[in-house]
Amino acid sequence: MANAAGRYDTLVLRNMGGKRAALVQLVAENGAFTQRELWRSKKGAFDTRKATFAAGDVNADGIADGIVLYELGGGRSRLLIYRSDGFTAKQVVAWTSKRGAFKRAKAKLAVTDLDRDGRDDLLVLYDRGRAGVALYSFISTGVKFKQKLAFSQRSGLIWSKAQLAAGDVTGDGRGDGLILYAATAKKARLLVFSAKGSKLTKKVFWSGAYAAGHARLAAGDVDSDGDCDAVCLMKQPNGKVRLDVFASSGKAFKKPVAWYKPGATPVPAVSRFCVGDVTGDGRADVLTAAAAGARTRVTTWVSSGSDFVPELWFTGAWRYATVNLGVAPSVGITVSDKAEPLTDASRRYLRRVGADGTLTFAGKTGQVARLETGDVLLAPAGPTFPSGLCRKVLSVGTQDGEVVVKTAQADLCDVIDQGQVALHMNITPEDLADDGIRARGVRIVRDRPSPPGVRSNARRKDDPHGITFTLTAPIGDWAEIEGEITLDPDAYVNWQIGWGGLQSAS
Repeated sequence: MANAAGRYDTLVLRNMGGKRAALVQLVAENGAFTQRELWRSKKGAFDTRKATFAAGDVNADGIADGIVLYELGGGRSRLLIYRSDGFTAKQVVAWTSKRGAFKRAKAKLAVTDLDRDGRDDLLVLYDRGRAGVALYSFISTGVKFKQKLAFSQRSGLIWSKAQLAAGDVTGDGRGDGLILYAATAKKARLLVFSAKGSKLTKKVFWSGAYAAGHARLAAGDVDSDGDCDAVCLMKQPNGKVRLDVFASSGKAFKKPVAWYKPGATPVPAVSRFCVGDVTGDGRADVLTAAAAGARTRVTTWVSSGSDFVPELWFTGAWRYATVNLGVAPSVGITVSDKAEPLTDASRRYLRRVGADGTLTFAGKTGQVARLETGDVLLAPAGPTFPSGLCRKVLSVGTQDGEVVVKTAQADLCDVIDQGQVALHMNITPEDLADDGIRARGVRIVRDRPSPPGVRSNARRKDDPHGITFTLTAPIGDWAEIEGEITLDPDAYVNWQIGWGGLQSAS
């Protein structure tokens, strides 16, 4: 299995000229982006100057969709979704305002999952004038957005001094609004708007000396502790740029720390600036798109958990002025606290592995001594565990001086709290058995339904190595399997595929 989180999170909306636009997927793999055009408008049908662009997974399929707030004129705006399957995107009208009720120029957008249903929603900070603002939530149903007034303030919050971002700052699993507010030229506040029912409540998470007027705000969990952090691209008085992080504790932000200072690779002052976990390691990274002559260069500032390391991931023959960059919030991979990879010491003490999954150890190592019911023991494939080990602890006891650990088969729900993984499996005749399909670390059992939501997610393709299907499968509330199963031409299986996708395999 390989991590697939972040692979399909990055999108570019390109101005093609002649009031024509294209949506391009930047597919992340092996430290680089490859481009794939998903959608293109008709000539004269789309003016990017009237569009505010963002990216988010609005239908919870693990693939970023394009989101556009489009100005219709007469104080009227429309939200468009570009639903993507990773190969093509379809434009859908998700919401339209009344005439005179919603001007795009008065709206700032951010994307996060507000209601924890796996679908990304929108927060919009709207200028009410006279130092008053409204914060609207647009909850995704997968095809539409439902607008609600989540917060309003009649005075004391000037829209032009506020920058909006979003993410799970409090660590409760629900997205929060985040505002960097320039109180004065040298002082700033970080405000967090957390969900309480259908409303948002405002709290000051940080206040201090910071020239917010020279900074640009984004949000992401850069240290992988479960709390979304504030990330700022800060232009210094000398003209050089650094990347600052305000780390969240769930209840407040710590003072800003420079995670990247001007070095051999300068941070571009003029750039498109986004944050998202494109490396799929559970830590959010910074992305910048900047001009490189007549081309556009996309740099990924990879998070190590304590700093950013620049890597050039893409250079395209696009003029910078024609590029709008968006990165969907990625849940990343979060391994359960119950997961216990067997240590070398535990393996040395392991004496027997029973047919029923009982593990017998010669004595208590540090790891074995702390095992509890519900822990999940993990080990890679090897001589002791030919197909690897993924077993949930049922009980821990002693017998004749040995430690006896009784276990049952665990699944991904027990190991991964949230994230995406990729499954790649080539089925050959040697993998076939009377009771199902077997392969190292994988088993599809005869007549047992596939995981809920397993479905064909890409075009079927014939190649010399067999027939490949790309499948996705939600696991619990958050995790998702995504990848390919390839059938060898000499193998035979019985797959039942209905309207809902793969139903059983034998």
